[in-house]
Amino acid sequence: PLVLADPGRRVVAVAHAGRRGAVADVVGATVRAMTASFGSAPADLVSGVGPCIGASHYEIAGAALAEARAAFGDDLLTPTVAGRATFDLPGAVTRRLVQAGVPADAVEQSGIDTGEVAPTLKARRGDEAGTELAPVTYPVDPDQPARYAEASGDHNRIHLDDAFAREGLQSRLLLQVHDELIWDVVPD
Repeated sequence: PLVLADPGRRVVAVAHAGRRGAVADVVGATVRAMTASFGSAPADLVSGVGPCIGASHYEIAGAALAEARAAFGDDLLTPTVAGRATFDLPGAVTRRLVQAGVPADAVEQSGIDTGEVAPTLKARRGDEAGTELAPVTYPVDPDQPARYAEASGDHNRIHLDDAFAREGLQSRLLLQVHDELIWDVVPD
């Protein structure tokens, strides 16, 4: 998974960019969609590249190798045996982020190689390749957090004090999976 956040506009986007998505530049398309839909400037974005297969575990060949080579050249490929190479997927996603204008120092990688922690974080197979989910947006009424706090009894300051919430969003972006902190992006 890829998480992009614009702390100033309070916009978050989530995308999947496996090998096919990295080659097709799903990353750049996501950044452009944030710019077109919300006015986000790529230079203002912070991003997190989530758990994915690492280069040492991701060997490709044939059409997949040719596509990766055409999109990225040879520097993300490490030859293994004739006609095969390992592919640096996290490096490819990071390259696409930087090409889209996201500052390199605003890209945080989880460092979790699903090839090492399998089967707990393996990608689900069996879906039709190229399946695209429709974009979903959820507008938030500025009074909604306060109504939530009142209805739920959760009077945490982040729901009631917009300045406090904005400061928190700008200082830390957290992604939690199954109640475990997987990574935390702390922009400079």
